[in-house]
Amino acid sequence: MALQTEDLIARLAADARPVDAHRILRTTLVAATLGLAAAILMVVETIGMRRDWATAWGDPRVLAKILFVLTAAAAAALVFVRLARPGRTLKPLIGLLALPFAGIAVLASIELGMAGPQDMPALVFGSSWTFCLTYLPLYAIVPFGALVAVLRSSAPTDLRGAGFAAGLFAGSLAAIAYAVHCTEDAMAFVAAWYAGAILIVGLLGALLAPRLVRW
Repeated sequence: MALQTEDLIARLAADARPVDAHRILRTTLVAATLGLAAAILMVVETIGMRRDWATAWGDPRVLAKILFVLTAAAAAALVFVRLARPGRTLKPLIGLLALPFAGIAVLASIELGMAGPQDMPALVFGSSWTFCLTYLPLYAIVPFGALVAVLRSSAPTDLRGAGFAAGLFAGSLAAIAYAVHCTEDAMAFVAAWYAGAILIVGLLGALLAPRLVRW
């Protein structure tokens, strides 16, 4: 009788030689750096930088937006590095991934609570929500490919979990790059469309990883 997939993975994990955690960390850092650089270059070459960066830093909303994408990337990076090793599963780490999203959701709720009903649609949708939801995942392609290469050189056993973490990481790196261009700074916009686009890339990563990362 053929072994079930889960049994086979468990046996492979039990028989696997220890994976060099430092090597995984190094290769992840290289992949993330190259992926982020590529994403920023694509943003600059295709849609350009926002023109008011000199004054934008004085807006607390801009700082909050940057803090969200950075913390989302950091949380995804920590989970990704762990799941790249055998015997690790996503379930105990979900809370860590959720923290940045919970934080931006709270800020968005406060912002909407202080706004008048007539202002809420503009805060949520801005003038470019479809643009954000379309382009941000596209800018995640190169970072995701680089992170998949890391997984292929490692020994993850929770392929969907590792793929989800890789997608969130790549999506967050793409969001950092996209923020170089985007002038939509409302917390509600960021919570809806930045976070939504990152989660879309994460779900795509979970779907694609079992096909792209095979032992």
